[in-house]
Amino acid sequence: MKFSSMKKYFLFILALMSIHIAQAQTSEKAMKLYEQSKNKINSLKDYSFTFTFQSDENFFDGLIKVKGQKFNIKLDGLSMIYDGKKTYNINPQDKEVNIYNQSEDMGIMTPSTLLSYFKTSEYNFQWDIEQQLGDGRKIQFIKLTPKSGTKTKNSGLIGIDTKTNMVYKIIEIDAFQSRNTLTINSFKSNQNMPDTEFQFKKSDYPGYYVYEVD
Repeated sequence: MKFSSMKKYFLFILALMSIHIAQAQTSEKAMKLYEQSKNKINSLKDYSFTFTFQSDENFFDGLIKVKGQKFNIKLDGLSMIYDGKKTYNINPQDKEVNIYNQSEDMGIMTPSTLLSYFKTSEYNFQWDIEQQLGDGRKIQFIKLTPKSGTKTKNSGLIGIDTKTNMVYKIIEIDAFQSRNTLTINSFKSNQNMPDTEFQFKKSDYPGYYVYEVD
């Protein structure tokens, strides 16, 4: 997979109110759960999770580690490190490293935007189905549809664990009904990750072509 495709997927990765009173109450409840989940993620000192990404054309697994605004992503054999200043795209197959300054679009791919992908000002929130997993967890889905008058075309579903308020699944549906689905398989938090997890050392990649884009 090319890094341009990886960027597109992580723009989705690296997230996510009616006339009748009952509908308004449902929207308020959905918004509250969404905000609780987003606030919980943003309050963590560090976290990591394994995930599965599925689209109409692709299916692969990955791992993300996050500390503040820094992150380390492994996806389909590729790696991406953001140290707070620069982003390092590492391609073992081509033995190549591309380096981007923070000002590049890559900088907005921090996984802390996992939920912020769906801006509350652009979407209507609706309480949707509840799913019970085999391990007993209950996942409440929130349906997001674009508000009229916005440029947003994509809709979404966000599944949140009702016990922990952590995200379990995010589904993006575009105007052509194509789906991108991110499922979080395991989640760990506050592990006191060392800063070395988010540092690029050229000496670790002998024989690689290292190119600084700007």
